[in-house]
Amino acid sequence: EGQAKLFNAVYQFEADSNKVAAKELTKVADDFGGNAGNLANFYAGVANLKEGKYDAAIDQLKSFSSSDLLVQARAYSLIGDAYTEKKAYSDAIDYYKKAAEYKANKFFTPTYLMKLAAAYEAKKKKK
Repeated sequence: EGQAKLFNAVYQFEADSNKVAAKELTKVADDFGGNAGNLANFYAGVANLKEGKYDAAIDQLKSFSSSDLLVQARAYSLIGDAYTEKKAYSDAIDYYKKAAEYKANKFFTPTYLMKLAAAYEAKKKKK
């Protein structure tokens, strides 16, 4: 049942209906555990980030976990993005570091390091 509800919510997400998707995905994450609930947290976090709901995005992305090579690092990076939007650069720095250090690779790690550098620069200018 959770997988079926997740499918419909992801369809909304992929159709770029972020507001609807965020609501449906949050419900799936709250109502179901396991893989469906976990994936729903990731997608809901992305949708809320796109909607400018940074605190909700942070909470949902923090609730997501994966041992996958790429997706967990991406979740950390997205949390960093949300903190950057909130101008909470110290927190952003922490999450960009996590993203860069999580199963480092030559394809995605450089992007996370660039975001990390930008967050350090922004923090320095904020003072």
